[in-house]
Amino acid sequence: MTITTTSNSVQYSGNGSTTVFAFSYPVTAAGDLVVVLTDSAGVDTAQVITTDYSVTVASYPGSGSITMVTAPASGETLTIRRILALTQSVDLQNQGAFFAETHESAFDRYVMADQQQQDALDRSLHFPVSEASGYSAELPIKSARLGAVLEQIQFIPVHSRPR
Repeated sequence: MTITTTSNSVQYSGNGSTTVFAFSYPVTAAGDLVVVLTDSAGVDTAQVITTDYSVTVASYPGSGSITMVTAPASGETLTIRRILALTQSVDLQNQGAFFAETHESAFDRYVMADQQQQDALDRSLHFPVSEASGYSAELPIKSARLGAVLEQIQFIPVHSRPR
């Protein structure tokens, strides 16, 4: 298999009747998915597999859909994300046989983990590229932050952010 998409998440707006939601990126197991329902006030609630939704994938690894037990209401947003455990499970033996599919599966998993990490980086605060390095981005302790806000935040779309 090859990883032909850079996406690892998809969002849908609820309408009170739709219960089946597709995801086009590959997963290796149903447990790779994290499903979050956001209400109209912006409150996120993690959904629980088999309690709140089920997963359908024709064969693993592959894409598929989730089926919600209760349709998300109008004004709610459903987010489906692929979140992998960051582990390495391939054990190659010294002077053992070369199984291309074993290597390909491991490489695919690493690309999916890279996409997951890139998604986290894209959601984080960044210093401008033009700013000198050597500054700490560590926040002060909670008691020192109470009542304070980050000032002059300018949101730049990910696709236009220099890398």
